[in-house]
Amino acid sequence: MKTIKIYSLILLLAVSVSLPTAFAQRRSSLAKPSSTAAAIANRGVDTISAAQLRTYLSFIASDEMEGRDTPSRGLDTVAKFIALNLTRWGFKPAGDEGTFFQKIALRRDQIDPAHTSAEINGQKFAFGGDFLPNAIAATLTGPLVYVGRGWVVQSKNIDDYKGIDVKDKIMVVLGSGVPPGLTQAEARANQGQAISNPTSYAQQHAAKGILIIPTPAILQNWEPLRQRAMQPARATVEKFQTRANAPMPNVTMSMKMANALFEGENVDPATLIARDQKGEPIAAFDFKSNKTVNITVAVKANHPMTQNVVAVWEG
Repeated sequence: MKTIKIYSLILLLAVSVSLPTAFAQRRSSLAKPSSTAAAIANRGVDTISAAQLRTYLSFIASDEMEGRDTPSRGLDTVAKFIALNLTRWGFKPAGDEGTFFQKIALRRDQIDPAHTSAEINGQKFAFGGDFLPNAIAATLTGPLVYVGRGWVVQSKNIDDYKGIDVKDKIMVVLGSGVPPGLTQAEARANQGQAISNPTSYAQQHAAKGILIIPTPAILQNWEPLRQRAMQPARATVEKFQTRANAPMPNVTMSMKMANALFEGENVDPATLIARDQKGEPIAAFDFKSNKTVNITVAVKANHPMTQNVVAVWEG
């Protein structure tokens, strides 16, 4: 995200500084300069330089901008900085109410611990200590299906869903990492094409949500994960959400909760983890129909604002 933002800002600043000169030169080659054309040419005398761009980006990428999260005070400051320079370079505002800013309403959810609960076959579990959900309001109840690591990777002949239908079911996934033989870079580069992770597969095949069996790596990082679960989720623009990319509820279980979930099944979480580490994963299967799961995730929503910076160069 930060890399994309910086590249976007480089492009914006480079184009913003160089456009006046380009248009001035084009006009001068086509017609005799009028007083207006001369004024435009004067505005475009200073072409972009490495030193100039370095100055802009040093400010934009400085620690004082606090990462420019969306939304954040740092992002608002940078937006005003860019608008100021667009004014100086002769651009006209194209945002709301005669400004350079096009306002965008966001939604940011935070878990409400007092109204978040989990119960398996009558046994209750506590938020934070026993389970860590993402900040998506949901009620998870109904049939369950174990799907291993929950990946589809066509190039490596991996399909953890063979013979299994996840529609209207809760997917139970082993861990939260990529499958053996697949790098994080490969997963990011091919996402949505020949690769599906548990979340994208659940979205595309109408699963109800995801329960995650904790691997040793997850258990070692439980406290940082707990702290993160307590923080507000990343802000989103609700009106652009569709069924295919709608947020998917997922709940990371403690080993205590995972053992309760697998009680009465033919395999337990420890065996699943051990077999996976040996490269002998257990195939997907449906849980027994008498399993009763009821998980409620409550959230508190706030609606911050952010903005695009929008300008027009006339010519």
